[in-house]
Amino acid sequence: MKFFNYSNYLSFKNWNAESFGEINSNDRVYFNNEFDRIGVTEFDSKKILELGFGNGSFASWAVEKGFNYFGVELISDLVRVAKDRGFNVYDSLIPLEKIAASQSIDYVVAFDVFEHLNIKEIELKLVECFAVLKPGGKLIGRVPSGDSPFSLSIQNGDITHKSSLGSSMIRQLAMAVGFEVEVIRPPSLPIMGLGIKTLLRRLTIRIVRRLCYPFVINIFMGGGKLVLTPNLLFVIKKP
Repeated sequence: MKFFNYSNYLSFKNWNAESFGEINSNDRVYFNNEFDRIGVTEFDSKKILELGFGNGSFASWAVEKGFNYFGVELISDLVRVAKDRGFNVYDSLIPLEKIAASQSIDYVVAFDVFEHLNIKEIELKLVECFAVLKPGGKLIGRVPSGDSPFSLSIQNGDITHKSSLGSSMIRQLAMAVGFEVEVIRPPSLPIMGLGIKTLLRRLTIRIVRRLCYPFVINIFMGGGKLVLTPNLLFVIKKP
């Protein structure tokens, strides 16, 4: 019997060499909007390190923007394809200190990565990131929201997921390593630049969330600053 492991993950995600590095319009608008909200206005020569580059859409976007891009990935086939396409990438088992000099990286990004690690692995990876980030450097992460009942289909939809991370847990982990928490919030949901149908649908989503989420949080969850969108985004900064 053949059990599931990361060698099967490319088929599960429908990733392949032919589509590696493709950026669809939704990804491009999302990345532009997210980094604008984070306050990143200069890209040229800024060093950015991506944890778990997957099928390479963010890698291509970062290179297009002028970032000095580094990437790490667990799946060796993806590392090979990325290298063949000219990206500066490494196996994720290599310690980050072997890839980038101490205090040399401006940004670390990890989209949909930390949920694949257990808590100890997350803490160790945060320590590695802290060491390679410049003072004032930021780590940007996106995970299924452990605050939200609406994240269950994402969190439980992948057997490689090991951790469910809520806002309070992210703050605990960040503080334990020495990071300052800049923001924990819903990921961007751009409404412009994707056509009229997407604009109308996402406007509706925004309105419903604005009306319903405070009710759910205050009546059913005891209040507080919780992120009820299916995913949450966090930005933590090295002092």
